[in-house]
Amino acid sequence: KNHISRYIYRGLEGRSIFSNNKTYCLKNRIIEYCKKHTEDYVMMTDIRHFYESLSPEVVMSILFKTIKDRYTRILLHDILTSLDSLPIGGTLSQLFAMLVLSECDEIIMKKFRPTFYCGFGDNRLFGDKDKQKLIDIREFQISYYSGRFNLDLNGDYSLHKVSDGFRFCKTYFSVDYTKIRAELRQTKAYLRTMILTMIHSHQINKSILYNIRK
Repeated sequence: KNHISRYIYRGLEGRSIFSNNKTYCLKNRIIEYCKKHTEDYVMMTDIRHFYESLSPEVVMSILFKTIKDRYTRILLHDILTSLDSLPIGGTLSQLFAMLVLSECDEIIMKKFRPTFYCGFGDNRLFGDKDKQKLIDIREFQISYYSGRFNLDLNGDYSLHKVSDGFRFCKTYFSVDYTKIRAELRQTKAYLRTMILTMIHSHQINKSILYNIRK
C-alpha cells in the first residue's frame, strides 16, 4: 500500500470514484480542482489493452523489489508464469497492476510536478496551467511505458481546458456541475434494487447498503 500513490483510486480498499471516504473519493477531488483552477488544462491518457498486454515477467520484476520472502516469491512465480497475461478481474490483479504503474507516476510527479494528478486503473488525469507540460508528460509516458514495460498508450488521448469541461472515467466534469454517464447510473440503481431485495429476504445485512451512495 505504501508503494502506491495516495492519488490512485483503484486497487485498494476504500479508494474509488464515489468513495464514502472523502479522502479517497476521486469525484470530489476532481470537482475541487475544477473549481479552483478554471483556466488550467487537463489531459487524460490510458494504456491500450492494459491487462492483456501486461506480462507476468514485468509484474514479477516490480513485485520482487518489495517481496523478499522466498516462499511467497515461489508461489507468485508459479501462479504468474502459468498465465499469458495478468487476468482481468483477478483478486490481486488490480493491486499488482497499480504497483507496476506507480513507478512511472512517481517519476512524473518529481520530474514535471503537475498541479493535479490522479489515476483510476490505467487511466491517468493530469492538470496544469502549462499546456506544453502536459504534452511533455504524455511523451514521457509513451517512452517509459514502451521501453520499460512494452506497453502502448492509446492514441485517442484528450487535452481540454477545465472551463470547457471534460470526461474522465465515464463521468463528465465541469466548473458548474458533474454528470455521471447513463450506464453508470443504471448500474448503480440496479445494484441498489438487488441489495434491497436481498435485505428484505434476509440474505445480507443492511450495513452493506451504506457502501452504495444514493
